Amino acid sequence: MMSISSGNGRLQYLQFLKELKQKMKEENDNYVLSVTVPAAGISQWEDGFDLREIVRHVDFFNVFTMDYYGPWPNQWGTAVGPTSPLYGGINEKKNFNVNYTMQYYKKETGEPSKLNIVIPFY
Repeated sequence: MMSISSGNGRLQYLQFLKELKQKMKEENDNYVLSVTVPAAGISQWEDGFDLREIVRHVDFFNVFTMDYYGPWPNQWGTAVGPTSPLYGGINEKKNFNVNYTMQYYKKETGEPSKLNIVIPFY
């Protein structure tokens, strides 16, 4: 299985989105294409996406702004905190918040009107 964070995986994902968007337009111009992207700053997941190119082929992004804290172990220890803090975080987790994530995607895509915040209701 190829990792999307590899150079080839990034290119294949982008090509997939281009082709999918084209086929959708041929079928029905009213179809909407969106992608879901991970919270920024937690891992290198965002390295797997060429956001400047993807933004040209999707109608919007669903940005995960949740699960910054949870019961799973990680390099910072098992943390307790709000699942979706607007601001905050200390030390290694200073960027674990909605504001940082949305500012990151705003800067990387250049199109804030295409960003949707995924809000957890659990």
